[in-house]
Amino acid sequence: MNAVARYLMTLVCGGILVSLVLAIGGNSGSGARIRKMLCGMFMALIAISPLRSFDFSDLDNPWHDYSAMAQSASSSGISQAADTMISIISEQSEAYILDKAEALGVSVNVDIEVDRKSFQPVFATITGRVTPYEKEMISGFLTEDLLIERSAQQWRN
Repeated sequence: MNAVARYLMTLVCGGILVSLVLAIGGNSGSGARIRKMLCGMFMALIAISPLRSFDFSDLDNPWHDYSAMAQSASSSGISQAADTMISIISEQSEAYILDKAEALGVSVNVDIEVDRKSFQPVFATITGRVTPYEKEMISGFLTEDLLIERSAQQWRN
């Protein structure tokens, strides 16, 4: 018989014993209150008796596992959020420069790299045939609006 079944059987037998004691002794008289109190204490002892053999050190181990799993999930979530932010900032920055280039009548491809710590655009690769004036204008947008230094701008034909 497993431990839970033994525990339940003990409770049932204790309940039957208490019922017999109370039935034989009666509910009235000078000893009725004392019998009821002793029977209640007896049932309470039976109910909490499994706690004396319970090993509380086993409860500590699962919490460490849950803590490690929560920490892992948190780290994964933070990393995914950072990746998403970088992707959004990169896409928005690229779209901004493409719009500015289109307004100049220039067709280029833009690739913006974003710093993982500051979430700031830090490097740009621009591909396309442009005149020196168009290059200067687009480079100005990159420098002034996106704060990408001219030394971090790579131009390709």
